[in-house]
This record gives sequence, structure tokens and C-alpha cells, in this order.
Amino acid sequence: MKKIYLLFFLIFSFSLKAEIFPIDPNIKYGKLENGLTYYIRENQTPQDKVNIKLLINTGSIMEEDRQQGLAHLLEHMAFNGSENFPKRKIDEYMSSIGLNLGSHYNASAGFLETSYVYEIPTKNDKDVEIALKILTDISKNLSLEPEAFERERKIVEEEWRRDIGGSQDYVNKFHKVLFKNSRLNERKPIGTLDIIQNFKYQDVIDYYQKWYRPQLMGLFVIGDIKVDKIEKLIKDNFGTLENLEKLQIPDYKIPNYPENQFFVYQDDTIESLSFSMFEKNDFKKTNNFKNYREAMVSYLTEAIFSRRIDELTQKNNQRFINAYITDFEISDLDEFRIADVTLKEDEILPGIEDFLTIIEQIKKYGFLNSELELAKKKHLEYLKRNLTENETRSSDSYINEYQRHFLFDEMISGSAKEVEYTSEILPSITVDDLRNYFNNYIKAENQIISIKAPDYIKSLPNRDEIDQLIEKVSQKDIKPYQFTFKEAELIKEELIGSKIIKRKKFPRSDVHQIILNNGAKILLKQTDFKKDEINLSAFSSGGFSTASLEKLDSAKYTEDILGSADIGDLTVLEKANLYSQDAIDVIPYISEESEGVNGYSNNENLETMFKLLYLNFTDLRINQTEVDRFKKVKINDYKIDKQSPKHQYHLEFRNKAYQDHPRVQY
Repeated sequence: MKKIYLLFFLIFSFSLKAEIFPIDPNIKYGKLENGLTYYIRENQTPQDKVNIKLLINTGSIMEEDRQQGLAHLLEHMAFNGSENFPKRKIDEYMSSIGLNLGSHYNASAGFLETSYVYEIPTKNDKDVEIALKILTDISKNLSLEPEAFERERKIVEEEWRRDIGGSQDYVNKFHKVLFKNSRLNERKPIGTLDIIQNFKYQDVIDYYQKWYRPQLMGLFVIGDIKVDKIEKLIKDNFGTLENLEKLQIPDYKIPNYPENQFFVYQDDTIESLSFSMFEKNDFKKTNNFKNYREAMVSYLTEAIFSRRIDELTQKNNQRFINAYITDFEISDLDEFRIADVTLKEDEILPGIEDFLTIIEQIKKYGFLNSELELAKKKHLEYLKRNLTENETRSSDSYINEYQRHFLFDEMISGSAKEVEYTSEILPSITVDDLRNYFNNYIKAENQIISIKAPDYIKSLPNRDEIDQLIEKVSQKDIKPYQFTFKEAELIKEELIGSKIIKRKKFPRSDVHQIILNNGAKILLKQTDFKKDEINLSAFSSGGFSTASLEKLDSAKYTEDILGSADIGDLTVLEKANLYSQDAIDVIPYISEESEGVNGYSNNENLETMFKLLYLNFTDLRINQTEVDRFKKVKINDYKIDKQSPKHQYHLEFRNKAYQDHPRVQY
């Protein structure tokens, strides 16, 4: 028996290494002879529309020194005339079919990509044909005339000025650390003011002719279309594009840091206090079973960590506000893993210590099987819900998925295959896999430790203090984490219910009304917006406007506290473990003039939603621990907000607008 098991494991391990994901057969995927890649799919959400995106694998990284900022300026120029649409003809045509720049068509440029997006009505086939013709012209036939250059020069110069203040200042300074010694640091997409003000027209033309190449282009056409007809239009239009010379892509990989870095940023626009650890790693494609399994390990690790943090903060025994771990890619070469904690102003070092202790606890003891099985179950349920919703999935979301295949070679096998592959892989993932992954999550290599805070806080820790704290935590006697999964029957007694005493139908809106014997009025309407989603809303007039002046402040905050209340025999944490909040929940609210509940569910959990609705009215319990935690968080938020320039503005505005009315205090 052991030999058979070993043979299965070897076969499974080999398949993980070798097999490449197939492409969803619902996608018409292809490459033209000139290298342009296209993705076409018929989709009815929304009806009578098609979403088109031209994505070009070029951006500011490809600019020469004299061209800094011109990849961005070039996408501005795209709507200023081309061979077949001179001057303002693109805008004029789009306006003639009811489309607006920004809302229905737009463009953007970044470090490595430039994109042009259109949402076109499909009732007239000619409009789709013209949209593809416009994108073909953008690809090779832009006019690039002097008066348009001067017009866009001024617009981009103003965008550059907006890029140097406020929250963007943090991004700009942090990027210098994040992208240290790399070309990314030398090629901000917005460019330099000197070049924007003084570039020669030929510099833009040179960039355009060199980098707008079909071999770098991905075209996505998803919507209410005939696939074969669109494929022919793509071949007829984009098949004429040519690659003029062999391209040498600049090196944009971030080199290893000479040493770990410590970054502190403060200004008066920062509205929270955070401590973060960033660690650079090589980007890994999710393009085969082996890498997909590793991505699953990463996802499950982050999900379990998040659930632990929710539990610990809800219990109010941590000296920080919230925390998370995540990862994000910079490019197809580099990614960063992040561990971040939001801190309290008066407990900065203790909050960091508690956060590091949680990390050390996981490194020492790993995760529990019960946690892992819960995370696996919830993830598979999530994928199955996505599969059910596929019929009403938006065209935009398909494009977002397919462009990751174009850029990162990521799986696009379809939701059914994703459920199938995940179901096969999840049983093989163990707590040892997660522990090994987490122990390599924070290695103190290629690391940036970052502290971001409002500028009035003067007692931020320095690098030596952080190092000492890390050493202290590594020597602590840390106990293992305990977790018990609780199942409970929501309603134990038999409910009598209330009889329907009246029915009415409103034909114009197709709404059905029923009135119960207890006085409740219920309106029902069937829709096809989502394949498997039911929304519920119940309300009555009143709200915190009815509270006395003495109880007004408490009434205003009641909604926030009710959201974390225990219900029935379950704590709020136990409820979250039982029911995925992206699938089902019922949430009470109290606004100024009304109160009620909002809920949502799928068909499978419909009865559970109504049970939760009943318990919201009959057995919702406010936990004093949660009240105390909420007060600490709000007091910390107020202390920080009070030092912000916006605070005084809002204070004076409210006082003047409401004449210092005691019920409308900031």
C-alpha cells in the first residue's frame, strides 16, 4: 500500500512540474504573423456593448534620456488626429454615438504598459468596425502635428505639477527606495518638467515609430459580438502592421539591495500610523501546476493570517489597530512581499512588538490543520460561486484576467477548470507547506523597513530600536496559538411565522408586494443582473435623529458597533468562520433618518440569510470588549485627524453651515 501511495505522489509531483494550463475554449485566442496577440470572447454583460482594449508592452522604461515623460504625452496625442481620423475626428465620432472621453474611452501609460480602452455600443456593427479602425490608426498612423503637441504639452505640464504634492510625494520618495539602483527610478511615467517643456517633436515621433509594434501588442475584444466577424476585422486591420527592426528591451529588473533599508516618511497629509516590512523577490509566473500550487500556498497563508488578525483585534488583546500580509508584482521580473501593521499613536513600539510576536509565533509553531482546512473550504466555495456567476460576469473583468495572461503568462483556463485544478491541488497542501512558505516570507534580505506617520508625531522609533525589538521578540517565550472551529444551529426553537394577509402586483415594475399579519410590508422583484445573488433591505423611518442630545453621540456610533456584535450562540468571529462574508451576511444600520438591515446571499444560503435576519432583531448582543476596542480606535483616529489641516476646515465649515447647532458637531 505504501508503494502505491508513493507512486501516486511521484506521478502527481511530476504533473505539477510538467503540465501547462490549457486556454479556455470560450476564448478565441491567436497571434497574427506580425506578432500581435488577440483575445476575443462573446459576453452579454453588459448587453449591446463591447469592451475593447489595446495594450502595448511599452512605457516610460523604454524612453531614451531625451524622451522622459514622452510615452505618457504620446497617449495624449492619440486623440489629436490620425491618417483616417484627422484633427478632432476621433472625439467627434465618439460624441456622435453618445460616448465621452474618460467615461467610455481613455488611455494611460505606465512604466511598462500603454493602454487604450473603449466601450462601444454594438447595435450598429459599423461602430465596432470604426473603433477597431481607430485603434489601428493609433498603432501606426497618428498625425502628431505641431499644434497638437503644444496643446498637450501644457496639459501634461499641469499633470506633472499635480504629481509633486500631497499623497504623491510619499509615493515618489518611497519609489526611490523601492526601485533603488534600477531603471524604474530613472523613468517615472510623468517624466521631467524640463523635457516636457522643451522636447523636440521628433523625440516623440522616434519613440512612436520604435515602440508601437505589433509584436508588443495585445488586443482584447469582449462583449456582445460575433467572434468570427471580429477576428476577421482584427486580421484585416492589424495584420497590416509591421515590425521595422529588432528591439532591445532595456533591463528593468531591480537589483538586490546592497544592504537592508530603513525609510521614514512624515507629512501633514498622512492620516494613519503604520509600520511595514517589504522584501523583494523574483516574480514567479502562475503558468503551470507547480507554480499554481505555490500560489495556492501563498493565498492560504495570507487568508489564515488575516483571520488570526481579525480574531486577535476583535478580542482587544493587541496593542495595534490592524495588520495584514500580502504580495504584489512590480513587473514580470520582481515582486514584493509585505507585512504591515497600523499602529496607535500612544503605543507605537508595543504595537510593533505585538505584531512581530505574531509573526514569530507562526515561524515557531506554524499554522493549525483546523485553520488550513477552513481556509481551503472557503476558497473552494469562493471559486464555485464565481463559476455560478459566470453567466453574468462583466466584460471588463474578463479583460482584466486576460491581460494578466498577456503580461504574465497567467492561467486563463476558465472558472470550471480553475475549480477542477484547485480541487485536485488543495488536498496535497499541508501545514508544513504553509510554514515553510511563511518562514521565507520575512528573511531580512532585500528588505525595506518603513514607518509612515503624521508629521506631528515626534517619538518614532529609529533603526536601532527596531533591531533591538526584533531581537527581543526572537528571544521571547511564545505560547502556541489555539483555535477551535465552532458550529452552531442558528435558531433552535420552532418559529411560528406570520400569515400573508394581502398580495398586490405592480405590473409596470414587475414588483410583488405581500403584507404579513404582523404589519410587515415586503416587496419582491426578480432580476437577472447576477446569476446567483439575492439582496435584502429592510428599513423604517427614524434613525439617530430621534435620539436625545445626551444620547446622540452614542446613537451615531451604534451602527459601527452593531457590525461587530455577537449573534445567537455565535460570536462575530465564529460567524465569520462559518459563513464567508463575500457570500452571505446581514448587517444592521442606523443612519440619520432611518434604521434597518441590509443583507445578501446566494440561493444555497438563502434560508441562512433569513435566520440571520431574524436574529438581528431578536438576539444581537453587544460585547463590551468590542466597545472598548472601538473606542480606542476612534480616539486614536481623532488624535491624528485633529492635527490635520482638514480638521480645522471641516470644523469651521460645519460651525458656519449649521450655526453651531449642537446636533451637528464635527
